[in-house]
Amino acid sequence: MNDLRATLTLQINALLMRLFPYKKDHAVAYSYFAIIDRAIHLEAKFEDDFKLCNKEVAIHLKDVDFESAKDIGEICSLFLELYDVHHPVRFAVETMDSIESVRLFLIDNPNYLRDCL
Repeated sequence: MNDLRATLTLQINALLMRLFPYKKDHAVAYSYFAIIDRAIHLEAKFEDDFKLCNKEVAIHLKDVDFESAKDIGEICSLFLELYDVHHPVRFAVETMDSIESVRLFLIDNPNYLRDCL
């Protein structure tokens, strides 16, 4: 895993810890950030395939400041930004199962993303 992906994983996991007390009321946001984290891991595992299919995740998160989202309002604003239908991260996350290597991995590991829900 490259430095950008490792940094993003640490930042997203810290954000998930800040969001955890509100998980019941903000389940969609919590799940989405968890899925983004898993997508980053899949991108590291199948990097060439993600690039070839133009579904990279980490590159579109390099300028996102996860650490500045301290309170629930800021976290929700960040979620809304990344969950926008026109955001490239949402496109990549929603369509990454069209990458054959990812699809086969998810068939063999059906709970990999389901655990995020």
